Amino acid sequence: MVVSEGESDAPLQVARLAERPVQQPLADEMLVRVKATAVNPIDTMMCGGYGRDLVSLTQRLDGLRSGECSASGGSPSQLSLGREGVGEVVSLGSALWGPWRIGQRVWFSPRVGGSQGTFAEYVVLRADLEAGAAPDNLSDPEAAALPFAICTAWTALVECAGITPPALPAAAAKFSSRAPQRSSNSPLYLLRSVGVEPTKLQHGLDALKQVPVLGDAISSVLPPALSESAPRRALVHGASGAVGLVAVQLLQRWGYEVYATTLRSTRASLDELSRKQKEAANTNEEEGRLLPTIHVIESDQQDISSVVQAGSLSVFLDGVGGSRVFESALPLLARSGQLVTLRGEGVMKIDEEGILQGAIKGGSALAHARSRAAFHGVGYHWCVSTPSASALDYVGALVRAGLWQTHLQPLAVWDDGLDAAPHALQTALDESKQSSGDKPRHVVLIADSKRR
Repeated sequence: MVVSEGESDAPLQVARLAERPVQQPLADEMLVRVKATAVNPIDTMMCGGYGRDLVSLTQRLDGLRSGECSASGGSPSQLSLGREGVGEVVSLGSALWGPWRIGQRVWFSPRVGGSQGTFAEYVVLRADLEAGAAPDNLSDPEAAALPFAICTAWTALVECAGITPPALPAAAAKFSSRAPQRSSNSPLYLLRSVGVEPTKLQHGLDALKQVPVLGDAISSVLPPALSESAPRRALVHGASGAVGLVAVQLLQRWGYEVYATTLRSTRASLDELSRKQKEAANTNEEEGRLLPTIHVIESDQQDISSVVQAGSLSVFLDGVGGSRVFESALPLLARSGQLVTLRGEGVMKIDEEGILQGAIKGGSALAHARSRAAFHGVGYHWCVSTPSASALDYVGALVRAGLWQTHLQPLAVWDDGLDAAPHALQTALDESKQSSGDKPRHVVLIADSKRR
């Protein structure tokens, strides 16, 4: 098959086409023909060397699982680009017959740094981790531009903040094939980054927490959990991007009053979301009553603390990062509140120091920040995006039921097939560097177009 690859520490222009054998699915996997794939900022960052050591480690673990290499093998320099897409099932592992079918349209978000990227003609996916039935009321470019943001927002809110998703509304439940994933309230969710489902381990950890003394010791090293009595109020900082827009809608769906910060120059997507929700409420009175209002704050025009009352938030999702955000967020959170940042320093530390030293320094920095947060009775988390079939199923059901607003960012679509990968990457990088004006477009590559 044809894939588009990059090199660690190399410019985007070296992303190139290469022929690779089509990998056959294991028992719990599916082989999917990619129809469209989106370009994400992390793709351009990885081409510049971001996460290179972790990519190498993850690829070795993938090789061990498939029996293709040893753990002591050389460090792979090839990057499997692409983090999300939509396509069609062409082959199923022996354990998947029944829930899935050949020809089924799916959307997906493979593990970051894994051996399978979506800039390819075909991709092998773990059905229990990385794929879900694609909504049939979205086009391929629209469906391809959502899965990574869905999985990232879900990881932040469910796995890190500890929110338990409520059951889907009846109108959407008929489109769902699985129960909502419960929060692990522990770092075990990170195992999904290397293809391990941590559910059984989580049950074991929960059992250990009930053991006298040992349970107290385990709880002492974990951040405080979100209390059921915490206020149903949350803030998404940097909410006008893809992840922020997904997080805002999930929080609304779960009954949270939401504050959403943005710059004045990039608030258009939030205004569009509010407008579409009001239009939907006019045709569905019950839906209008269910969704709390979004309070938009222009953070370059007013101080957040002048709008949000101290101690009134249960969740602060930070998509901006920096020590100033950390310090300003703590007083806004109630006791047992959760501060989750998408801008953790772990990968950067490993890039700078290597896996061992970087993990030690990153762990030390996280422990120090958690100690500061715990003084305020607040949990603190560095969110690492992991795949979630539950998230794709949950949001996919809402989309199909007409209970989710999509297409809030314009799409830049390249329809020249995988040949256009270098240009699409450069377009995404240029769009992300915009300092003013409308929100950058989401760049989508139509992977199955005929090559020129």
